[in-house]
Amino acid sequence: MPEFIPSIYIDDIFAIIRGYTDGSTPGDIVASVFAGFGGAFAGVFRTFLTIVSSIYLLIEMERLHAFTLRLLGAVFSDKNKATILKYCGKLNFNFRQYIYVQTIDGLILGSLMTGLLLLFRSPHAITLGIMLGIVNYIPYFGSIFGTLIAAIVMAFTQGLGTAAFASIFMFGLQQLDGNVIQPKLMGGSFSLSPLLVIISVTIGGAYAGMLGMLVAIPIVALLKDILDSFIEYREEQKLAMVNMEEDETAEEEATWL
Repeated sequence: MPEFIPSIYIDDIFAIIRGYTDGSTPGDIVASVFAGFGGAFAGVFRTFLTIVSSIYLLIEMERLHAFTLRLLGAVFSDKNKATILKYCGKLNFNFRQYIYVQTIDGLILGSLMTGLLLLFRSPHAITLGIMLGIVNYIPYFGSIFGTLIAAIVMAFTQGLGTAAFASIFMFGLQQLDGNVIQPKLMGGSFSLSPLLVIISVTIGGAYAGMLGMLVAIPIVALLKDILDSFIEYREEQKLAMVNMEEDETAEEEATWL
């Protein structure tokens, strides 16, 4: 072999590869690749299974509803069954109302952000506005995440200076929506104070992640209804006891007279 042609050995190639892979062997690299493909396949399969399950759930909804009513009737008394169905209906209404309110708030925030981005001549103003409206279904944190993405896109497309200046207005608008507009809409629809809305979302996210943030407000609204009903029941009981004691006192006074 001519001297100007360097000798290449397979061990040298493996040594170079290990240098770029933190000492992993070729077998480890292949295993990592297969693990990555396996994780991707598992994610696609779970998504497919979720879609199929949702379709079958919609098809079997009436039968499932009828079976649930029979089960409740067999386990609980008619009074307790009526109470359970009452609060299940309220929970269903809360979820529907939550989607409606979040849609309205998403349209408001998306429209305002689109107008703001158009003022800064962003070429992706409409796309980013739609994205912000969609991620807004996650209360508070979704709009923060969407605003951050919009700022990053502006930094790559219009420069850091424009992105930094626009971010001041975008995050100000997001804070206005997250702390004023959204809690007002939620509070008006679910009779919840803005503070309780914020606490509910925070606790739901801490214990159940994104799903917890999505279901926190409807569930807390139902729990508040149950607590209000319990308080009203106890107040009525106490009032009845007071009236009974007053009647007994009046009867005793009438007897002595």
